[in-house]
Amino acid sequence: MGFVKNIFWGNLRHELVFPYPQVSSEEQAMCEQLLARLDEYLRNEHPAIQIDQSRRSRLVIKKLFDLGVLG
Repeated sequence: MGFVKNIFWGNLRHELVFPYPQVSSEEQAMCEQLLARLDEYLRNEHPAIQIDQSRRSRLVIKKLFDLGVLG
């Protein structure tokens, strides 16, 4: 179980977060690319007003899966 799930069950596992894990440069670059793609989508394509008005977000959820943010 991860750190947060352990907290939910009443267990505090310090070794999961201290010392703070080191991230490889490859993983750091991959995360930065993902965040750049997500930022581009949210700034230029994300139909926030339409989602609020129609209360439908299936296309957005699919897009987020395609970007690699979900799942």
